[in-house]
Amino acid sequence: TEMDARLTHLDLSRNRIPGPIPEAISNLNHLEHLDLSWNNFQGIISKSVCDLCRLQTLELRHNNLTEELSSIIHSLSGCAHKSLLSLILGDNQVWGPIPDMIGAFSSLRELDLQSNMLNGTISQSLGQLSMLEVLNLSFNSLKGTLSRHHLSNLSSLRYLYLADNPEWWLTLVPIGLPHSNSNA
Repeated sequence: TEMDARLTHLDLSRNRIPGPIPEAISNLNHLEHLDLSWNNFQGIISKSVCDLCRLQTLELRHNNLTEELSSIIHSLSGCAHKSLLSLILGDNQVWGPIPDMIGAFSSLRELDLQSNMLNGTISQSLGQLSMLEVLNLSFNSLKGTLSRHHLSNLSSLRYLYLADNPEWWLTLVPIGLPHSNSNA
């Protein structure tokens, strides 16, 4: 329809919509902002969402999505990865490690993966996201070390949320975080 051709923003948040994400979303070719948060969407992120080449914001927090993060990132790496500025997947059941492929999302400004079932180590390709301003990895089961190799190129980073990842070791001092000075 004519509306499909013009629609750039779609907010269906907080409607308790059940089931899979509708395939009909793929008809919204000009969609830039899609907010499906706070619903009861289940399963995996529909291919229809991944084919939206103008998509800038994808907000899916607080659903029941049960997909491996590498599968989501791979699906979005078609045409959406060039335009995507904000990827919000917090409070779902997304699992697995943060994949190397995340580094291809060079326009990303916000990445919210909090409160999922992420595990494993973090790919150093996260450091390729030089436009990233907000990174939220809180409340997962990530392991290993977050070092200067992960963060040194994140010159735009303003907010870094890492709370409650019990098996994580931070080695941030080498990238220039302030040292405490006992002689001051």
